[in-house]
Amino acid sequence: MPGSYSVGATVTVSSNPTGPVGNIIDGLDNTQWQSGACFPTDYLARPSMNPLLNACAAAGRCSSSDGTTTPAAATDNNVYSGAGVALPKATAAGAQGAFLRAQLPAAAAVQRASIKAFGKEPIDVLLFKADGSSVKAATLNPATDNYNWVHGDGSWDGIVAVQAQSAAAFTLTELGVQSGPCLEWATVDMGAVKDVGVVRARVWSPDSASAVLQASTDGAAWTTLKPLDPKILGPINTTLDTVVPARYLRVQHEITDKTGWKKVYVWGIDSFRGDAKPAPGSAVVSAELAAAVTPKIPEKMGTWIPVYTVPGQTFDDLIKSVEANDCIKGSFKGAVLIGPDSGPPTPGNDKVHREYFSKIASTTQWTTFGYLHVGYGSRPLDQILKQIDIWLTKGPDGYGDIVQGIWVNQVAPTYKTDAEVAYITAIIERIRFYNGLVALNPGRSMDCKVAGKADFVNAFEGTLDTWQKTNPVCACSDVTRCIASIHSYTGSASADGLAAVMAKARASGFEATFITDRRMPGQYDGLPSFWKEELQGLCQTIINP
Repeated sequence: MPGSYSVGATVTVSSNPTGPVGNIIDGLDNTQWQSGACFPTDYLARPSMNPLLNACAAAGRCSSSDGTTTPAAATDNNVYSGAGVALPKATAAGAQGAFLRAQLPAAAAVQRASIKAFGKEPIDVLLFKADGSSVKAATLNPATDNYNWVHGDGSWDGIVAVQAQSAAAFTLTELGVQSGPCLEWATVDMGAVKDVGVVRARVWSPDSASAVLQASTDGAAWTTLKPLDPKILGPINTTLDTVVPARYLRVQHEITDKTGWKKVYVWGIDSFRGDAKPAPGSAVVSAELAAAVTPKIPEKMGTWIPVYTVPGQTFDDLIKSVEANDCIKGSFKGAVLIGPDSGPPTPGNDKVHREYFSKIASTTQWTTFGYLHVGYGSRPLDQILKQIDIWLTKGPDGYGDIVQGIWVNQVAPTYKTDAEVAYITAIIERIRFYNGLVALNPGRSMDCKVAGKADFVNAFEGTLDTWQKTNPVCACSDVTRCIASIHSYTGSASADGLAAVMAKARASGFEATFITDRRMPGQYDGLPSFWKEELQGLCQTIINP
């Protein structure tokens, strides 16, 4: 990402180092690295978690019953090799004389014991303390568990040795214990100590118990900067209270759920100076900042108009119609501005559009939205984010001085997968980064969990006939403002007739309408023939709600 200290950095990770770790510093929110999974069994390969890893290959670490063969294979993290644990001939009937015992490097707390083996009699896993006392952590029953993993979970302190034992000879393919947490992390080495004031991280793991953002100057001593919510899917900006010197930045998750293959996902870790503006697309940490600059939305019943036409008379008519109606001042009036190719004009080659867009914005009566479409989730996310940047960046490189929000067209009404939620969330958070207003257009009712992230939802888009037959309502009126768009209108074009339609919409939870007699596919190619009467009807609705 431009301006990020991560440009040209190196990355190290807790697991899956052969995965695409470079995605963490490529500046893209649609590429990621995926960790390995500690549980149920991969922790056995991690020296930081399994103190028995390769224990029996070291002199003096393991002992076993007479006749046992290849004991080193019991702790080599290879289930295709095994120790042949023998039962001495002199063993009394029923006694568990076949055993293999492995010493820990030092007394430690143990949270899990794991065994994979096969035999004819039950195989117990015992944990020993320094005083010789023991506790049974797990039992492998041949009838059901031969060749399968068996785990015993608990909390045992002061463990110095682990022993697998049975009343019959058995083959022990692997024995291990968990001593220490499952920590999945990704570290960015910036090459030299930098002054870090803002960190942008996009990480996710709904199964993590916790996550933290950490910094270090030497890669050995770490300081926790902020806790992170591992269940937030979109990127988060963390603004530090003071600039922190750091060469290394690390995001670390702790996984405690042992029921399946729980993983961590990292899209990016970027950092900037305290006075540098991070790349857009993140949830703003400071709620006060967002509240201070987000445009205020008028509360009165309103209207909106999609300005899909090229600059011309429509713009002048809009301005005159507002200035001529004092009664609608203070009501919501949304203008959706369209550039060439259903997106923003190209900065530097947009004199005409910028001039006309500015005319509407200068009235201070219209709430202005830049238009873009998402193809119901089919458009590449990076294309959409770039268009948001152009619309909302202030100055000559964008239209942020003119546009107050984004109208997102062709929005999916339902969200069945995490990927679908992540897609629309990234779009919304990009807009929110600029403190812009969000208007979503599914053209129908939509998932209220997503609708609640927006300021407006166009919850009806159809003909007057459909409006009258279906009697739509704003199902999400408690979390957002709904808009209704009625085209191909054939009803009364008088102010009273249009006011009646608006009154019904308001009673159904809608807070703004657009009614036009234009028909598809050109329903938004200009103003309706009764635009003057429509605004008069709006006046009646405001005065007599």
